[in-house]
Amino acid sequence: MINVDKSTAFDILHAMIEQVGTDVILEELTQQMGTSELCDVISGLDDYLFDSHYTELVDDGKFE
Repeated sequence: MINVDKSTAFDILHAMIEQVGTDVILEELTQQMGTSELCDVISGLDDYLFDSHYTELVDDGKFE
């Protein structure tokens, strides 16, 4: 198991993404998460990056 500071962990993740691409990394990360953990991460990203745009679409029944 890698046990490093956040900055080094980011650098390692960035190197992995450069080697195999974002789709492979996202697939592996999401496969290792439970549904509630994944939904929490997506909700946080939606709130921070998209001003809850996707949450509103789900609430309105426009995104399933």
